[in-house]
Amino acid sequence: DDVIEYLSVDDGKEINPYLLNFFETVNKGHINVNSNSGMYVFLEESGLDDDFYRSTGVSLNDLDFLEKFATETGQHLVLGLPMLIEDDSEYATTFLNDGILQRISTENIIALEYGNEPDHWTKSKKGFRDPETFSYESYLKEFKALDKKIISEWPDDVGPVLDVQGPSEFKSKGENKETVWGEGNALSCGGIDGVSNTFSASLWTVDNLLENAVRHVSRSHIHADMIHNYSPFTQKSNGKLIPHATVYGMLQFSRLLDGADQSKVYRVNLCDGSQNRHMKAYAIENDETGKTRVIVISKEWRTSEEFEVKVNVPNGAGGSARVTTMTSPNFYSTNGIKVAGQYYGDNGKLRGSYRSKTIYRDGNEPFVIYSSPAMAT
Repeated sequence: DDVIEYLSVDDGKEINPYLLNFFETVNKGHINVNSNSGMYVFLEESGLDDDFYRSTGVSLNDLDFLEKFATETGQHLVLGLPMLIEDDSEYATTFLNDGILQRISTENIIALEYGNEPDHWTKSKKGFRDPETFSYESYLKEFKALDKKIISEWPDDVGPVLDVQGPSEFKSKGENKETVWGEGNALSCGGIDGVSNTFSASLWTVDNLLENAVRHVSRSHIHADMIHNYSPFTQKSNGKLIPHATVYGMLQFSRLLDGADQSKVYRVNLCDGSQNRHMKAYAIENDETGKTRVIVISKEWRTSEEFEVKVNVPNGAGGSARVTTMTSPNFYSTNGIKVAGQYYGDNGKLRGSYRSKTIYRDGNEPFVIYSSPAMAT
């Protein structure tokens, strides 16, 4: 119900127009619809509900809306299955067969995911089971039994089943193994006002998404529950969404990828003293366009002055480059954040003129840019 409320207006009948506009500004993302691992969602029309499950039912209408959302926005789905234990696998298999596979087209599904918090393995519908009498090995036996049933019924032409709650060596269908950064911005457990909702979080978002890519993480999820300080948006009572710092990091990252399904991401060396500052640089090679984009992230707080940065670009780069920036008044700003001179309005569309400039270099010399203490260039 929370997810449908965030994504829709008019009691789930239509997609929130703010999000329709927002998703036009970012390329090829996806939505992870999941719940805490201790939450036992079930299909309301299955006839399996009992007093424990009654408050966490998902209806066929809810699934119809997710299909509509994925189709109209182009944002594919990672769908969470309930991590049901104590021989309750029928809840999960019914949720899959009579719900997901009946109402959501497989081309709109990237993957299934079990739960999202492996540390909840002792949780049951009666509370927490005692690890003294219910060992992790016992849990794995239950988990593998459920996994075997789900995988046997999961279509061959759809993405992997992500065994979030299973052991690291446990492989999903087709021997596919992915490393997924789930709820990455939730590390702070709600965030801190004055930090998690400021421009420093915008820089952190870009840096961590790229750092994950360098470390071969195939997919990253940004937690968007609309209530925490780190959330990309908060929601007004009239359904309008208010953008926050994290969303600008997401926009900057999306522009770096430039719509590519496959990209190579690697670190870039800074030179002539730049490496002694609190800065990081990455290159993103777009396998579809052949273009390379470089970003320099400045977290340098020890000066208030603009400073010169020399960037060693990848081999084969030309003698000119187009430069854009992600800026704000300072690290602690919650307003005034812009990406290439643009910012989100109250309708989810970007406002302001797109701003860039062209710089040149001599021969194979590094490019020279000028950075401020809080900036991504």
